[in-house]
Amino acid sequence: SLYLHHGMPVRAEYTLRKLVKVRAENPNFGPNHAETILFLGLLYRSLKSQHKFKKAAQVRERISRAERCQRSDDDSDLFGLCSKDQCKAIDFVVDMIVDPSRKERKEEQDKAFKVEQSRKYWLEVRRSFFG
Repeated sequence: SLYLHHGMPVRAEYTLRKLVKVRAENPNFGPNHAETILFLGLLYRSLKSQHKFKKAAQVRERISRAERCQRSDDDSDLFGLCSKDQCKAIDFVVDMIVDPSRKERKEEQDKAFKVEQSRKYWLEVRRSFFG
């Protein structure tokens, strides 16, 4: 956090508490996500630099719990990765199997549309000059 780097731990604490709350409540991240844990670590540093050791210990415990949950929820098997499908990889693979030239066809359609739009515009300009 820039506030920590510039010696403003109070502002850092305020900002990091907001960030942790937003990340923890977001279904795409959650309380055990790596970025949430990263922000918790920065919050821990901010609290320690303000000598708020009791609150810092609570945050450190929260980090430990999140890291334990993260290790126990680790789905390194293919089924686990596919069942969550957070990056929409399954949709991409299915689209490629069902319609492998979809991307190229879409690009051709877009190019044809742009050419047609350009032609129509040129005809309008030509009519305005030459009647």
